[in-house]
Amino acid sequence: MANMFFWNGTVVFLLLEDYDVGLLRSQQERNSVDPRSVGYNTLVYIIHLGFELIWYYIIALDILKPTSNSINIPQLAKDTAGLLDALKIPKADVMGYSLGGHIAQAFTISHPEKVNRLILVATMCGGKDSIPKPHEFLKLQADVVNKSLYNIPITQELKALTAAALGSGWVKLHPESVDIPANTTSLQQLKPGLTPEIANKQKNLGIWENTNWSGACDEEAKLAKPTLVITGTDDNNYMPHANALILASKIPGAWLVQIKNAGHAVMNQYPAEIGKILNTFLSTTRSNN
Repeated sequence: MANMFFWNGTVVFLLLEDYDVGLLRSQQERNSVDPRSVGYNTLVYIIHLGFELIWYYIIALDILKPTSNSINIPQLAKDTAGLLDALKIPKADVMGYSLGGHIAQAFTISHPEKVNRLILVATMCGGKDSIPKPHEFLKLQADVVNKSLYNIPITQELKALTAAALGSGWVKLHPESVDIPANTTSLQQLKPGLTPEIANKQKNLGIWENTNWSGACDEEAKLAKPTLVITGTDDNNYMPHANALILASKIPGAWLVQIKNAGHAVMNQYPAEIGKILNTFLSTTRSNN
């Protein structure tokens, strides 16, 4: 775990998927603070594929375990707003990672009055301006999900996914990071919180995005919220890193940070560096509306 003290406020985690609920509970017991009683800004963190950044009060919204399979980005953004309303938190800094970044953008556009600043990590703005995942990588992801549902070994596929998540620079420095146990048949064996059903819902949400999401960059440019964009320079498959340049160029005054030898898992790979970057951004910028 990375213990990072990078802002003096309450952290509200909105979890997209794949997180250790036991870890969350233990941290909540250690840091039992009511967010409504804290006078600092609130950071809403919308996450995809867990990042161990925990220090203050934690609220987990498991938004890939609804009873319905008809989940979509606008609905998840609406759920985010509903959570803040229920907690009586009028305004927050919003951070979205990967697919969570899409929700963070949709939330900012649909509820700008609830957002102070926006932090987007390893994500894209979608639509015609974005660079999509390579077709062969989409097929690899689909194969992993489909084989997991039927307990078919996916060791080699997981090695390829892991290498893609970490990037070539990191794998060269840490070759052991792509060691996957033989005869692995499910993502859940490596990530207990990521069941085949949740992975399938994630895949379906991706399909919805590809056919229904028109993108967010132009609307974000109109809002001009103080924005920080972070990417790993070796993220070439999950969210091709050139999308970060597109995001930063579209949003007036946006900060852009590119981290060398980092892939899509940039926050897991360089947690201390990410913490310092976030601290600098949050301590030197102010909401403009």
